[in-house]
Amino acid sequence: MAPGGRLAVLLASPGRPGEVYAVEGTSLRNLSRQNDSLLAGLRLAPVEEIATRGRDGTEVHGFLVRPLDAAPGRSYPTVLRIHGGPVSQFENSFDFFWQLLAARGYAVVAMNPRGSSGRGEQYARAIWADWGNRF
Repeated sequence: MAPGGRLAVLLASPGRPGEVYAVEGTSLRNLSRQNDSLLAGLRLAPVEEIATRGRDGTEVHGFLVRPLDAAPGRSYPTVLRIHGGPVSQFENSFDFFWQLLAARGYAVVAMNPRGSSGRGEQYARAIWADWGNRF
């Protein structure tokens, strides 16, 4: 935050690395274009939010990145990406490694299992002193 209440934020999305924006009321004004030349020469794989249920019925969220030009119904080698922590999370943001794997023909599954941040205290504490037994 700058003097006079001016605010700048770093914003990224699954399809775009972070850039700096000025917050102007309810709008954003792009201040940087650091990644424009890089992105002009790349094709990025779409990132899908996914959800499944654990054995006990708890909803578990994550992301799926299919290889570029993936054909419907076809199987692909898949990398299960696991975050550290457990107090951490995969978020709705750009991830270079996911894109690199997708460009090389891999699907990527990045889930936020019990113990992850972002789903409340009960979800985060579900594996307290019991790592590896619950999805």
